[in-house]
Amino acid sequence: MDVRSSDMFDKLYPMAPAQQDSYYSRNGVTFDPVSAMIKTLEKNSVVVIKFEADWCEACHHIAPTLTELSELYPEIPMISVDVDLHPELKQWARIKALPMIIMYKDGRMREFAFGVHDLTTYEKKLRRLINVSTVK
Repeated sequence: MDVRSSDMFDKLYPMAPAQQDSYYSRNGVTFDPVSAMIKTLEKNSVVVIKFEADWCEACHHIAPTLTELSELYPEIPMISVDVDLHPELKQWARIKALPMIIMYKDGRMREFAFGVHDLTTYEKKLRRLINVSTVK
């Protein structure tokens, strides 16, 4: 998916402009963010997605914690989705409040966290998914 400073979705799919349409087209190529997200979930055993918005102070507050988590687990894709830029992904994931962290394993939601938590909370949830028994 792509990422700006915290939006991985836009980084992975730079051809997707920030629009409200669910499909984007450029040079005759059609891009569907929901299909792209599903393909990413299918391609990776574990994926962490942070749903956020620029106006959300709590989203900015947890950004350093999630950056640290991504440094501890560089092999796990961690995607940030700005729900204002990609409302179709907000609808697809049924996001009702921000920030929302959803952890997927084998394409299915297995863990989630709403609001601000410390690194240990996120790490425990992630380690449960990757079958590691102790937290560093």
